[in-house]
Amino acid sequence: VEGRLLSRVITPSEVERFISWAEKNLWLDNVGDINQKDFKEACHYFYYNKSIVRIKKLQEIAHIEDKEDIINGEKVPSIKDMFSQIDFVWLSGGEHTNFHGDFVLDNILKTKDGYCLLDWRQNFGKFLDGGDKYYDLAKFNHNLVINHDIVNTNMFDIKMEESGEVSCDIMRRHNLVACQDAFHGWLFDNGFDIKKVNILTALIWLNMSPLHVHPLNLFLYYFGKLNLWRNLKK
Repeated sequence: VEGRLLSRVITPSEVERFISWAEKNLWLDNVGDINQKDFKEACHYFYYNKSIVRIKKLQEIAHIEDKEDIINGEKVPSIKDMFSQIDFVWLSGGEHTNFHGDFVLDNILKTKDGYCLLDWRQNFGKFLDGGDKYYDLAKFNHNLVINHDIVNTNMFDIKMEESGEVSCDIMRRHNLVACQDAFHGWLFDNGFDIKKVNILTALIWLNMSPLHVHPLNLFLYYFGKLNLWRNLKK
């Protein structure tokens, strides 16, 4: 397939064109009858149980205690305390559709006729023929903040101060900031729950943290923790 990676041609207007295309061509609800109770349980496992396992793995690898931290000057509660504040029934009330599963810019080609999607996730829990549309939306949101270009050029920063405080930051092109604004505008205009997307995005960063080496693993953990807290407060 001839085309260009969307990460190379993304603009705010391109975001709106592509997401509208995905609404018509990807997130279809004709993926068969499902038991809603089973699907909600799959979402709960994906967002709660898997997150707990991944976070504990990072804490063991990095010898981190689950406690209140000062991150970028903000008091951030422990993961345990924050998880007790998340309504996982609400978070697990997703939309079962056909879905990609790793919906990031480097898995999308812009072609002369539209778009081509690469490297699909093979399952969503026990479901093979679909998944939660909100997970795709959160993956896309994540990639407008953290992407391969930023990681490969080390344009992120994580510091553990002697005082015990943590500082973390990431450099983004203005175009990506504008693209995320356009994406959030599309979510709002089309009736999606932006808070749910943002909380899932923070959980994605926490889940990613043990899968990467130092210092990216620590950055993802503390950046995810900080953003989870900021979105819980909203």
